[in-house]
Amino acid sequence: MIRIDAHQHYWALARKDYGWLGPHRPVINRDFLPHDLEPEMRAAGVVQSIVVQSTPTLAETEFLLFLAETTPSILGVVGWVDLEAQHALEDLRRLSENPLFLGVRAMAQPNPDANWLAQIAHSPALSFMAARGLSLDALVQPHHLPALDTLCRANPELTVVINHAAKPEIGVRPMDEWQCRIARLATLPNVSCKLSGLTVFSDRIDALQPYVDVLVSQFGPSRLIWGSDWPVLKESADYGAWVSLCDRVLRGLDNRDVAQIFGDSAQQIYGTEVRLAA
Repeated sequence: MIRIDAHQHYWALARKDYGWLGPHRPVINRDFLPHDLEPEMRAAGVVQSIVVQSTPTLAETEFLLFLAETTPSILGVVGWVDLEAQHALEDLRRLSENPLFLGVRAMAQPNPDANWLAQIAHSPALSFMAARGLSLDALVQPHHLPALDTLCRANPELTVVINHAAKPEIGVRPMDEWQCRIARLATLPNVSCKLSGLTVFSDRIDALQPYVDVLVSQFGPSRLIWGSDWPVLKESADYGAWVSLCDRVLRGLDNRDVAQIFGDSAQQIYGTEVRLAA
């Protein structure tokens, strides 16, 4: 089984565009670069990773692409582009010339307008992305899912990947509304979902299992993608523990389905291929 971490981050604080970091998050308020993660990946049997943007600047995307070009453990980059800007198409065209650029993440979570994704549903940038085979990662919470549904239905050729299972508030709110909205999105063949970022809510199997069961039943292994959300993960769990926890919550699946979630889905959905060392 080839394991790919399809959602992790790198940052260098000296770049000074990580406004969401600071002393209030002491565990992750330092540089995190490939030499920090690679030993943990090797110990967990993870061969490559997809790096995802963590701040809304083109400069960070270019920094991540530089890392990808010089770091064999990086499979590709999901970056950021201002999808509403007049120069969005120019930015996408330039970035997409790099084969390591896999897509764009839309950051709905920090946007005060819960309907923002619906408002950009007919953006020419999304049509361009679909035509180029670029994905749209969606950083969303449950209340953003109706707007995301509108966007996905307006762009049936665009590959959309829900990040962190839309951050269900496990143990805080009933799962019914989240489950209903996830199920509606899962009926769309262009929508996939990441199994990532859940230990921020709970690291107990009995708490996570019902949510993972919903994801597996709704998306199936071919549209469910495993990721770590490292180093944000470090605030609630360590890397090996998250891998082990996912092994346990997926234990009811056969080996082929587990392999699909842990690596094959990422390659198929992002349109890339693991490069193994000779």
